[in-house]
Parts: sequence; structure tokens; C-alpha cells
Amino acid sequence: MLLPILALLVAPARAGEEDASPEPREASTGSGDETFAHLLNSLEQVITWSAYADFALLVPASGPATFDASHFNPILGARLSDTLWAELELELEHAGQIVKMEYGFLDWRPGSAFTLRTGRFLVPIGAYNDRLHPSFRWAQLERPELSEEVLPVVWSDLGVQVLGDVSLGPAVTASWTAYVVNGLGGSWESSGDPTLRDLRDNVIDNNSDKAFGGRVGATVLFGVNRVRFDLSGYTGALDDAAAVRLNLGDVSLDAELGPVVVRGELARSTLAGDPWKLGSYLATGVRVGRVEPTVRWDMVQDLSSGSTLQRGVVSLKTDITPQWNLRGEVGLSLLDPLGEGPSGGVMSAFFF
Repeated sequence: MLLPILALLVAPARAGEEDASPEPREASTGSGDETFAHLLNSLEQVITWSAYADFALLVPASGPATFDASHFNPILGARLSDTLWAELELELEHAGQIVKMEYGFLDWRPGSAFTLRTGRFLVPIGAYNDRLHPSFRWAQLERPELSEEVLPVVWSDLGVQVLGDVSLGPAVTASWTAYVVNGLGGSWESSGDPTLRDLRDNVIDNNSDKAFGGRVGATVLFGVNRVRFDLSGYTGALDDAAAVRLNLGDVSLDAELGPVVVRGELARSTLAGDPWKLGSYLATGVRVGRVEPTVRWDMVQDLSSGSTLQRGVVSLKTDITPQWNLRGEVGLSLLDPLGEGPSGGVMSAFFF
């Protein structure tokens, strides 16, 4: 499951200065012990923040080469109590041309059995959307073609989610989640060819047919090795009249076998009851010291027309420090109905 990113990256710090008063005071615009920071401190709040960012020179398959400040995404977190945690990630993308909320949610965990999450959260379908999309977790530059054509990555939605995990022994942990959200939505023509990523910002739902989905998975540890399998699905109406339904299914693998890292997904969609698209990727990398070369194969098939895209991507990531790395990448279409040429780029990425 998605863990609070800040808890992994930075040590928590108290907000504000010490306040000897045991009683919280109303926040004001004054100075001294009337500041909002003192109020938070008197409530024993723990505030954390971090960010991840990348800067790249991109050479796309079509179009001009360009420098791009792709991301600078600050992440704010707060431990409100022993059972409450709030977290917010803001998107500042393409040198600030896009400013959005990636996610913002409140987690309530009354015990060890489950967590109740409310707000805007990453939809837990597929490994890339839920866990691998930030720059510091994905070793390459490009996202898989599956994430553009079959799943609308990066995909956040508004709703309610319940999640948890269960130990099945010293080496096996099962995880699960179920959620209800607004779902993808917007103007729709059944004869058209939709771009699902254009339907993500359904902030005020366009129909009363709420979308829902879930995921089950298992993580197996043996020695220093780790293997995780996940099976996830989603269903929801797209159009205003709730007459066109999209169904998504995904199975993913994420394995670390000594220095070898293997990641892959297979996703399939149906649209208005008809098979629509099928996609997959398989990425294999080897960590040798501070260097990680990775090879990835992508496939996307349009099940309605029968056209198929296959693409190979080779990349090299070098960790300059644990928080900063450099990457280079070349991608080549192996079977491309659009006839696009090779793509590539170099990237500097860091997090703190």
C-alpha cells in the first residue's frame, strides 16, 4: 500500500517553538506565543515536508528536443494524533505551467486491522500508478506505454478507501483495499476514441453512478529477496447519462532478487461492454554499485481495430548520492502503426 512518503524520506520534526502553556490557544496573526505554530505545538502536532524533482533534456519521437523542469512536487504531512495522519502532494510541473493537487487525504487507523482514507488519493490500480510513478522510485525517464494508453496514469480520484494488510506467516504478507470514487468522467461520444487521461479531473461528478474497485496482493520475503504480486480492478460510468461503462483489470509483479529488479504489468480494458485495449510492460534492471541499467519492453494492442504497438527502452541510472541521480535513456518503436522514430533523453532527479 501507499505509505506516507515523508515517513520514508525525512525524520519528523516539531512545528514551531516550545510552548509551556498546557492549553491550546486560538490561532491569530499576532506574534510570540499567539502564532499558529505555537498552537500546533501545544497540540503536539508533528509536521513533515519533503519534495521530489527532476530536470531533463527530452528528445521525443516526434517534435522538437526540449529542456523540461518536469516536476518539483512538495509533499506535506502531519501526524494529528496516534490514529490520524494527513498528507498532501502538490504538482508543480513543467516549470510551474501545471499546478494541481496530486493527492490530499486523511488516514484514520483505529488499530492494526485497517485504515480508512478519505479525500483525493492515488487510485490503487497497477503497480506504477500506486507506487512507482515518482521520480525516485522509477529508474527510467519514460512511463510505460500501458500507462498512457490503457491506464490513465498518474490517476488520482476523490472518494473513500479502506485498506489493510494481514500477516500470513513470517515471510508472507497479504494486502487489500476497496474504494468508492467519483471515477473518470466527462463529455463522451460512443463512436470516439477517448483519451482516458483527459477524463481524470472529474472533481464534481458528472453522474450519480459512483465508480468502485479494489486490489488484493501478497508480498513474499525469502532472505534478502522480495516478490510482490497484485491483482486490481475498476469499474465506472464515463458519460453524463452513465450509459458508457469502462472496466479495467490489472495484474502486476514487483520483484527484487538480489541485485536484479523485475517489474511488469498486464492490463486490459472493456468499453461499453466491448473489448477495447490490452497493454503490458516488462522491465528488468541490475543494480551494480551505484549503477542500474534497465531494459523494458512495452506492448499495447487496440482490441477493436487490431493494431499493435511494441516498443523497447534501454536506460542507465547512476546514483551520485542516495538522494540524487542521473539517467540516460533511448527508446525505439519495434512495431509502430504511427511510424514514429526513436526517442531519448537525459535527466537529473533528486528528492529530500
